[in-house]
Amino acid sequence: MEETDDQATLAEIVQTSQDPLVRRAAVRKLTDETLLAQIAKTGPEDAAGDAARKLTDQKLLAQIVREAASGQVRRVAVGRILSPAGALDRLQDSSILVAIARSAGSPSERREATGKLTDQRALAEVARFAPQATEWLFGDGDREFREDAAEAAIERLTDQKLLAEIATSDRNDSVRRPAIEKLADQVVLAEIAKSDRDTKMRTAATLRLTDQTLLAEIARTDQEWHVRSAATYKLSDQAVLAEIARMDQYGDVRMAATDMLADQTLLAEIARTDRGEDVRKAATRKLTDQTLLAEIARTDKAESVRKAAYQRLERLRARSSAEQ
Repeated sequence: MEETDDQATLAEIVQTSQDPLVRRAAVRKLTDETLLAQIAKTGPEDAAGDAARKLTDQKLLAQIVREAASGQVRRVAVGRILSPAGALDRLQDSSILVAIARSAGSPSERREATGKLTDQRALAEVARFAPQATEWLFGDGDREFREDAAEAAIERLTDQKLLAEIATSDRNDSVRRPAIEKLADQVVLAEIAKSDRDTKMRTAATLRLTDQTLLAEIARTDQEWHVRSAATYKLSDQAVLAEIARMDQYGDVRMAATDMLADQTLLAEIARTDRGEDVRKAATRKLTDQTLLAEIARTDKAESVRKAAYQRLERLRARSSAEQ
């Protein structure tokens, strides 16, 4: 091997030799960056790492970050891209920025690379991939999700079609939720709110809905009280709110309905009869009937409700005195 400088021959030696010393000696004689990149991506790990360390072509290094079989080799490629200090400041190539945003070693570098991206599809690629980047890039059982770049990417995403794709099909809820929170498409939001398997995703979508009929359906029928409560807070139909305030089995949902009610007769009914202390208290704080408030302040079985009634009564009396 010492007698040859033929680049193709040296590359073949690296790929076929069983002797690690021979493989590494062949890499040292290689200068063809395309061959070095191929070895870095597919060659034996010892030689692949050496090959990656010899590369200077930024696009080839970005390919290695995306495609190399070895996590250690991908780590070497990231280091080469970010060397010397300040290299990231000067980078403009979108494919290299995506590679760094998906897998660079530090949160600040990932966020900085993401912040330099303007292409919407590139940002979507970062958002989809970044949470698995540590395990994919470095291997060795490291399963810490890196969500900072994904969050930064979604902050910069405005393309509603791409946001919808992420919101409906990404496997990571930590990415889906901020995408849902930026969605404006009511059809997509309705589908998520009605049928998504995850309570948090349905809740996030529900909070973006504007259709009162659909919100009423969700408030009445969703199996999870968190989702029903979110829908209830978006309702304006007083009849539907009255139904939920009377009928829902969960106090948090009845309280959400009570918070949105304006009907004093119904509020009085709730303040007197609801089985939930917090619900009665919420209704009491909205009452205007001073006689009823005085009654509740004397007779309710819960101290917190009696106190709320007394405080509400005092405020109303103070307001009446000020107006005279």
